[in-house]
Amino acid sequence: MQRLIVRDFMAVNQAELEVANTLLLIGEQASGKSTLAKLIYFFKSLRDEYVALLVDSDGPDLHLQRAFWALIGKKFYRIFGSIQKLAKFDIKYYFSEQKYIHLCQGEFPDGRKKLVITISGNDWYYELTQGEGKRLLQQLHRYSEKRFDFESAAYRRTLRDVASFTFRSFVDDTQTLVFHPAGRNATVAFNDFFEQAFSQSLAVSIGTSDSYGEDEFSSPIPTSSATKLDKDIYLMYQFMRHVANIKTVFRGNDFESLIGDKIAREFNGSNSRGNPALPLLIAKVNQILKGTYDHSNYEKIKFDGGEVSLTDASSGQQEVIRILQDIFLVVLNKEKGCRIIEEPEAHLFPTAQKLLLEMIALMINSTNSQIVLTTHSPYILSVINILLFTHQVKGKDDQLWLEPDQCRVYALTSDGHCHSVLDTETKLIDQNVLDSVSLELANHFNRLYQMFLET
Repeated sequence: MQRLIVRDFMAVNQAELEVANTLLLIGEQASGKSTLAKLIYFFKSLRDEYVALLVDSDGPDLHLQRAFWALIGKKFYRIFGSIQKLAKFDIKYYFSEQKYIHLCQGEFPDGRKKLVITISGNDWYYELTQGEGKRLLQQLHRYSEKRFDFESAAYRRTLRDVASFTFRSFVDDTQTLVFHPAGRNATVAFNDFFEQAFSQSLAVSIGTSDSYGEDEFSSPIPTSSATKLDKDIYLMYQFMRHVANIKTVFRGNDFESLIGDKIAREFNGSNSRGNPALPLLIAKVNQILKGTYDHSNYEKIKFDGGEVSLTDASSGQQEVIRILQDIFLVVLNKEKGCRIIEEPEAHLFPTAQKLLLEMIALMINSTNSQIVLTTHSPYILSVINILLFTHQVKGKDDQLWLEPDQCRVYALTSDGHCHSVLDTETKLIDQNVLDSVSLELANHFNRLYQMFLET
């Protein structure tokens, strides 16, 4: 199981956690849970960045070692900004027990801070930058100029070899990685024209913030002092690119019609209903949305007696719709994905939070996907507990459960420390965590009531 160890980075003072198939991070605001989620996204995204480095390189003579180090530095900058104002930190991500990437802060002779990168294991590092990685880079360019003629099969075969090599190297066979940032309603709050203009503006902002030099790192990476807006822009831009693909799939369709199209393609119009999880997902989508989603002409939610444009829908409907669509497409396409979702409970009533967590459990169990959630909702914890306990009940069905051995739940305290809140014996979330806020409120009420009686 992959692991993340963090010391003194931003709001996180000390954290060590296992990146399980289901990972839940709970804590107050500014406790560091978003920082940990972004670190997981950062390290897991290096696999795809490495593939792009090989495929999009200018030629077979690329200095792969220097380019890969620069790639890591640039990605780190885009997500977390300049390190010049940060205190010394230490971050280590284990892809396996033998393979890890270590990041810490060093200094140039003149006192400027730099990002120090260490890649463990001579064998792994050699394979990535000189051995198999270099061979695949050269092979790609040998076939790239002939990719459209009779040798195109060789080029496609090499692309498959690149994917296989990187999946194996980074010990990660998930097909897609998506970070769902807070503020997802930005993808539905405007019409397509303004959304496209906003997306282009984000792209320009990202481009203009990427100045290069010898600051912070021994290879050329961005040096300007990124603000929080710059960092949030990058993650939102990546998310909006993913949403654009989702909207393309749904344009002219609804959830039901996409299932019908899938069955028609895969079963040649037979009576098969395909994946039994899909109808259950749709039922939960409709319950959460309080209607049915439709994208004929424009995005709307239909209900008895009328309809409402998605741009005029409630904040909860706007915030959750992209999560619902994404989960559905992962299951529909039988895709093993990794989804990192900030505050899935945003603007949702507790019953809708329960339905959403059940959809996530369906996705995990039907596709072996991975999920990372950040939350400060006690309802989310309660639902996770129910799903964990359901696994222990005989006769469970509908895949509405979570495997305790593949689930980790960590609480982050206000002083930046992180600890597990799963009971090793019951394999459930510690009841004290669930009751702590309620107990505090009850004690407050009892004190007030006692004062009332004494007046």
